[in-house]
Amino acid sequence: ARAAADALLVKLGSVVSSPASTSSPALDELMQRSGAAMLADQLEEARNLIARAAPELRGEPRVELRLAQIALREGHYDEVQRRLSPLLDRLDAKSDAALRARAMMTLAAAFVRTDQFPRALDLYAEAIALREPAQDHEVLGVAHLGRGGILIEEGKPDDAMTELSLARSELAGIGDNIGVASVDVNLGSLQLTRHKPADALPALK
Repeated sequence: ARAAADALLVKLGSVVSSPASTSSPALDELMQRSGAAMLADQLEEARNLIARAAPELRGEPRVELRLAQIALREGHYDEVQRRLSPLLDRLDAKSDAALRARAMMTLAAAFVRTDQFPRALDLYAEAIALREPAQDHEVLGVAHLGRGGILIEEGKPDDAMTELSLARSELAGIGDNIGVASVDVNLGSLQLTRHKPADALPALK
């Protein structure tokens, strides 16, 4: 489930544009190649691609987010916060809402893995609030999925079911099979916590 969630974050960070970024073929290629390396578990190669890039590309907000995503995969959670806290200060909540929401969700994932659940829940909720007006189904789906996973851990099955149902609806609506599979794994885990293993089996297959 964690690997699928990481894949969703990588995909989200790869496709978004930002007024704070100067879009260019070189930047798009760097994001695509570093994202592909991450999905192939070649984290060192992903870092090296960025290290070899032109200085003006390395300073782009999208690239800073990618470096934070690499750090997340490596388990360097302090680095994730060190990179994303100043990046969030740079990203305007209106003109840069899409990239800001994605940075928030990456930081939230780091907080989840360090058991800082309240901080993660707040970040996911803020990301949802930022992107609901734009109907950004990918962000909404991943954010509700993140909240659902936390609520399972906190022993709040009814609230978790609400969040996971919303996540599945958002991701299924855009044909995101990876996202739907990740939701289904969490739904299966939820049913097991409710002592309903028969209901959990279809989602865990």
